[in-house]
Amino acid sequence: MQRPLNDTSYPEAKRRLQEAAASYYDSDAAGSGLLMSDEDYDALLRSVTAYESANQISDGASSAVASGAALTGDVPHGTPMLSLDNAFDEGEFRQWANRAAGLAALDPSDPIFVLDPKMDGLSLAIHYEGGKPVRAITRGDGRKGEDVSFVIKNLVNLPKQVAPGFEAEVRGEAIFTREQFEAANLQRVENRDKVFVNARNGAAGALRGAGSRSYDIEMSFVAFELIDDAASSPRLDTASAAMQFLEGLGFTTARSVLITDSLSADAVTEPMSIDQAAALIAEVQRLRNDLPYELDGAVIKLDSIEAREQAGAGSKAPRWATAYKFPPQEVTTTLEEIIWQIGRTGVLTPRARMVPVFCAGSTIEYATLHNPAQIELKDLMIGDTIVVRKAGDVIPEILGSLPALRDGSQVQIQAPDACPQCGGELDASQERWRCTKGRACGIKPVLVYAMSRKALDVEGLGKVQIGNLVDSGKVSDLADMFDLTEQDLVDHGKIAPKNAIKVYEGLEAALRAPFERVVIALGIRSAGESGGRALAQRFGSMAAILAASVDELADMVVSVNKLGTSRAENVRADLDELVETRVIARLDEAGMTMSSQQAGSADSAPAQQVEQTLAGMAVCVTGTMVSRTRDEMQQLVRDLGGRPASSVSGKTDLLVAGPGAGSKLAKAEQLGITVLDEQAFLAQYAS
Repeated sequence: MQRPLNDTSYPEAKRRLQEAAASYYDSDAAGSGLLMSDEDYDALLRSVTAYESANQISDGASSAVASGAALTGDVPHGTPMLSLDNAFDEGEFRQWANRAAGLAALDPSDPIFVLDPKMDGLSLAIHYEGGKPVRAITRGDGRKGEDVSFVIKNLVNLPKQVAPGFEAEVRGEAIFTREQFEAANLQRVENRDKVFVNARNGAAGALRGAGSRSYDIEMSFVAFELIDDAASSPRLDTASAAMQFLEGLGFTTARSVLITDSLSADAVTEPMSIDQAAALIAEVQRLRNDLPYELDGAVIKLDSIEAREQAGAGSKAPRWATAYKFPPQEVTTTLEEIIWQIGRTGVLTPRARMVPVFCAGSTIEYATLHNPAQIELKDLMIGDTIVVRKAGDVIPEILGSLPALRDGSQVQIQAPDACPQCGGELDASQERWRCTKGRACGIKPVLVYAMSRKALDVEGLGKVQIGNLVDSGKVSDLADMFDLTEQDLVDHGKIAPKNAIKVYEGLEAALRAPFERVVIALGIRSAGESGGRALAQRFGSMAAILAASVDELADMVVSVNKLGTSRAENVRADLDELVETRVIARLDEAGMTMSSQQAGSADSAPAQQVEQTLAGMAVCVTGTMVSRTRDEMQQLVRDLGGRPASSVSGKTDLLVAGPGAGSKLAKAEQLGITVLDEQAFLAQYAS
């Protein structure tokens, strides 16, 4: 918590606030110059605001657009382009709403408010003449901004030609969609530029650096205000009418971003009362991760233009609008160590350990960086202050460092020059480094994965037993497991004789496992469990899988997306390695299931086609299941045509909840998602 400022600490706090604002608005790297996270900036701003208010400082940082730090430019705005004051909880929002309504002589219980998502990109004023966009001006200090018209061509959804008589100024945010942000960072990686830390800050960097790059970065424009509506007749007297007018011309408006399966057009576009606005704020916060743009809050405004004029504006912000800031999903902490790990296919993966920090509901300490190149692209050093978030509120992710905070104590991260697991040679010719021994290096996790419940489901063969078998030299690949005798399990696996009998029987049963479990057990690189299942379903036999081209693999759908060329090349290379080492041939010789047509024995009847009662549905299973394991329930969902979901969101169709269901059940009830217990689910969909 930020301590209250005093006469001694205020000047330094103001300086830090303005430097942080300048790094956000003016840095063409949009991340390399950042001094603090959004959460830290908001906390510091509130402290500075409280001090300046208590001491009646009228020209301080809190009363200026961008804390007085943004580049001014030399193009005047006909109407001041101000920023917004913030509300951080429902109480502060209601306090603002009642005050704004009072200034405009309105009743806050009447439908007088409209709501937009708050998307922090870079605010622009786009000037249209003759129906074409001719100038783009930044917010600047609110009175004057910079001419950045060169960015117009990169705003791919901005209408480039509307009605010839349209002469107006359209204000909005230049921002990335989630897909555009991923594409932009791929371009930066290809061009050896540091990646953008996040989509919001990246928008500023993509725009400001456009003139110095050799490649274009596509962005979007989301309109939130129409200035000078001379093109419309009669004069538009409400913001909601202005947005409807712009939508009719082909603009993407901020409010239209919220229209989803979970939020109807009426709920988003119709003016609302203070209570309705508070409810919609809560709903948008719940849906924030399902929307195409990243957002960190909601903007609530008086709808009537006349009411806005009556409420007026201060030097920094209008009194007729406020920004409700959502709890941050990004926090800062310190990077303490990089742990180099070898995966089951020999891939080298850096794992970051950081000072534990609370983020989006839980404390996180570790995050995977995927490959060594990420260390350079995210500009990481040991001891750095780093920005961390939970991707999708689940997976910890390091967005980047704040190099401006380095004090000289940071240490460069050194990648290993030999495999940290076996000491062998590393192949660093591709983005993902790999031990040249491949699977032979990471054979223990390969075999643990193969024997796990999600694959061949052999009980009694865990890390310890498999470690013993590998260390003894008796087992070096998956096929060796099926050459073992009961005595081998006792002598080399250190398994008790009685248990060895059960393990041996489990291995024998695994030879008759369904084909898709066999493919999953191979642990094919870049495929994983869902990819292994997709391979089995798409090709139907091991022979067909081994004969598949890279193009055929790339076109294969895994979950809801295609595998893609780069991952398909990894799959093809791993399949070739399994052929070269005769692992698959030896599994075939041992009697392993090699096609979907095999049903465990020669005289088995063909499997009965299961009715696809869950076709196209996303189903989340949570809590304790009684008649089946969680994995078995998820497999049943797949068999019935559904898609198992690991979390609950607006896209979830059904939740199966057993005893002990917690936050997922609560979220499903909030979102109005159908909830069934295990027995009701089985009776309705699997009977």
